[in-house]
Amino acid sequence: MFAIEPHGVAIARLETAGLIRPVSDGFRTTRRWQGLVARVAAGMVRDAETWVDPRVPVAQALVEVYGVDPSDDELVELIEVMVPIHLADLS
Repeated sequence: MFAIEPHGVAIARLETAGLIRPVSDGFRTTRRWQGLVARVAAGMVRDAETWVDPRVPVAQALVEVYGVDPSDDELVELIEVMVPIHLADLS
């Protein structure tokens, strides 16, 4: 499963926002996160956008939650943390 270190701050931020929850073997996404990604995906389909890179909808959902608050480095770290958690829930 996804290692918390060195991403402890990002994990805490995602958990505080209600986007992930701890489970016995790591983290899982919450219904809030799943709803965010569903809305992003629906918007991408409506706009006839296609994507192969799973970071695209994850990044868009995180920007929807956090806006422009995180720095570029913080946003990249949030994406790095969220993508494997998100993909694990999809499998």
